[in-house]
Amino acid sequence: MPNNFSEILKNEAFANLEPEKLEAIKNMHTEIQGKSTIEALQIFSKYNTILKQGEPISNEQRDLMLSVILDSMDEKERKKVESVMKLIKFSV
Repeated sequence: MPNNFSEILKNEAFANLEPEKLEAIKNMHTEIQGKSTIEALQIFSKYNTILKQGEPISNEQRDLMLSVILDSMDEKERKKVESVMKLIKFSV
């Protein structure tokens, strides 16, 4: 996993995250590696169901999860995803 991803996981916001959600975030990051914007969003959508279960996710955790998604993308793909997230008012 890239150093940036490791740093994201060390953030205090993830300290109390349910183990299933943390595992989902790690798996999502791995699956998103090298994918197109559309493929990455489909993968996120798949994991979004898991992330919505149990305790609600805080805004800070949500923002960090977006960082997980964007971490592996080049600048062009990152901007596309950010635009889509704004359009759908990204929430989990």
